Amino acid sequence: MSQKPSLVSQEYAQWAFGLVEALKTRGKEIKELKSHLRKLPSALQASGLAQTLLFYGKKRKEIAAALGLALLNESNVASCVERLAQKSASEYRMLARQAMERAQWLKRFAEVMLEEEG
Repeated sequence: MSQKPSLVSQEYAQWAFGLVEALKTRGKEIKELKSHLRKLPSALQASGLAQTLLFYGKKRKEIAAALGLALLNESNVASCVERLAQKSASEYRMLARQAMERAQWLKRFAEVMLEEEG
């Protein structure tokens, strides 16, 4: 995937593929990782972007950091949430939509790429 993506959804898919691949190679607790990635879209829908970042910052820091880096160029979860609080309502909704689209791609790739053992 060396070509520059022509659509935003292609960019998100490439990002999600790379993240799942990187997390997969770390090899720890694949079943738990898959579960967290599969639940990410519903967490965003139910709790909102800032709260979901805080939750994942505690449970799976690498997922929250990657999402924060992709959305706000900030891998520190607390800084991301602080910056989100300063955004206007329309900016926040736009970022939440982008997070949801990225989360959907993460879920799709997790379901295919992360094989459960046993």
